Amino acid sequence: MKGCAIFIENDDSSVAEKLFDAMSAGGRVTVPFKKQFWGDHYGNFTDKFGVQWAISSAAQPQDVSTKPAEE
Repeated sequence: MKGCAIFIENDDSSVAEKLFDAMSAGGRVTVPFKKQFWGDHYGNFTDKFGVQWAISSAAQPQDVSTKPAEE
């Protein structure tokens, strides 16, 4: 690998997917943008200029209530 890779993370997976699709057009997708086994949406590619990119959208934590359990 030459140069560096650029990593972008966005809170909204639909925005991250649109960014992935637009930026990877004309390039080579290495890992398609989709939900991965660790829970995040992630993909990486080399764009048409030879720059390597990784785009991710972190899984949203589940809502954990702090209310005491009802008896």
